[in-house]
Amino acid sequence: MPRPDLASMVDALGLPSPERARILQEIAADFEDMRAELVRRGMDAPDAEAEALRLLAPSDAVIAALASVHEPLYASLARRFSAEMRLAEWLGLVGVTIAGITLSIGALLGSGLLRNPSPVLWPVLAVTGVVLVRAGRKAIQLLVARDHEPVRLHDGMEALLIGSGLAVVLGFGGATYEALRLADRLSQAPERTGELLVPWLLDTSVLIAFGLATALFGGLAWFLLQQKISAVERADLMASTAVRRATSSTFLLNPTQP
Repeated sequence: MPRPDLASMVDALGLPSPERARILQEIAADFEDMRAELVRRGMDAPDAEAEALRLLAPSDAVIAALASVHEPLYASLARRFSAEMRLAEWLGLVGVTIAGITLSIGALLGSGLLRNPSPVLWPVLAVTGVVLVRAGRKAIQLLVARDHEPVRLHDGMEALLIGSGLAVVLGFGGATYEALRLADRLSQAPERTGELLVPWLLDTSVLIAFGLATALFGGLAWFLLQQKISAVERADLMASTAVRRATSSTFLLNPTQP
């Protein structure tokens, strides 16, 4: 049976930050104190290290208990109803997004601001929906499910920036396209300038507003979520540093003795 070591606790403690980092730092600090005390009492350094690990390294049962105590409610439900929870999550996010966009379009149509919507508006709304769903999914992962596994921390973040940029490009590109269409119509019927100009101004304003609003929301969501990711990474770095400092000897970091 391999000898327990503090470095393996980084992987064994499958907890969200900051609980995981705090527990690891406390164990590492206790280990350093215990090792120093044993050396002070006359024990050789390698024996003191091994004895400190034997006394302080938590067993599998203790690690499982810690994981159970600190497990988020969402993770507990997902573990019991895994497929159903994921399906409900995606359906909820998509449903709320579609409902919000539908209500917005309905309000604009009711107010007369969209008498003849630009065909480019629909791609902009599609990008808006993708950005909203991705931001909601990432917020659930980091703040509700508290899934802080390093390999998944940055998943989906680039989609927020790409979607935000694409919404702006489509918004202003659509406004340019509509301006060219307007110019063509006015060249054929100059007497309809007043009739065509006001609807064009309203429709292109809505198009640009949706593009800018999507970019603003996507950029703000990216910034706030990135702050959370950075906080998790800082906590993990501090915990890993504490563990490496406490287990500085090659013997402890790479146990080979049975």
